[in-house]
Amino acid sequence: MNKKLSALIIAILSISVVIFYLIYPYLAQLETPSWVLEFTFYALMTAIFGFIFLGILAPLVRERLENSNIKKLEDKELLEALKNEYSRCAWSIEQNIKGILERNERSDFTALLYKSTGFGEELEISEELERQVQEYNRRLELYRVLHIASERWIGNLIDIRIKLKFPKSLSNHVQLRNQLTDDYLRNRYLNGEKVTENWFKDSKPEDFKKIVKNIEESERDTLDVFFHELNKDFKDDEVLQRFREEKEELIKHGKETIANLQKEADSISEQLKKYSNLRTTRVEER
Repeated sequence: MNKKLSALIIAILSISVVIFYLIYPYLAQLETPSWVLEFTFYALMTAIFGFIFLGILAPLVRERLENSNIKKLEDKELLEALKNEYSRCAWSIEQNIKGILERNERSDFTALLYKSTGFGEELEISEELERQVQEYNRRLELYRVLHIASERWIGNLIDIRIKLKFPKSLSNHVQLRNQLTDDYLRNRYLNGEKVTENWFKDSKPEDFKKIVKNIEESERDTLDVFFHELNKDFKDDEVLQRFREEKEELIKHGKETIANLQKEADSISEQLKKYSNLRTTRVEER
């Protein structure tokens, strides 16, 4: 209640009381019973206070309650938006790990925590969570660089081994190189998993037959040796080792970030419980 309104109410009360006491002697001269005077006084006070409450205080109380409700709705809406943003970011990192990193694919993804909302407010994003997300992006950029370097180095090593082991089959060099670096084999090379002739026959019989067709018959006996030497190359190579290490650390950091984002989202869910009885009318822009 502002000062002007308080002063107005006090003035009305003061004037009413003064008027009553001014006319009181005249009422007394009329030999009016005391109970009538008391009744008149209380009736007058009731009317005055009723006017003040119904005409002045009630609208003010109603307005204050409405403003309080609007503020609570806005707070609730911001909390819900913040919770959804943490959950969305966690989901996007999880999809990046499962759909890209664990499959050794190249990633153009960037993890983001958006502060802006669709209703003109700004979210109070946790600085620590934002730092963790940015750290994920930094590691992801290193993963991209090492991924490119590893793919090129795998191709170079296979080129060298083809020339050493299959000199009579060089007319089919391009086909051999493409067949030996397809996605299925590339993932095993990147993971440091072994490839042998017997494994290849059992796992990819049709692809194996295509490779054999591009190797001169006199050189086919060296195919298993070719794979064993490649296994050693890919296991000991520093570029590929670094790729595997950084990929492992990236995934580990990503999963920790997901857990922290989800933990914060769950914490906000607990905070939202205090708004469970709040009217869910859409907040109008003030």
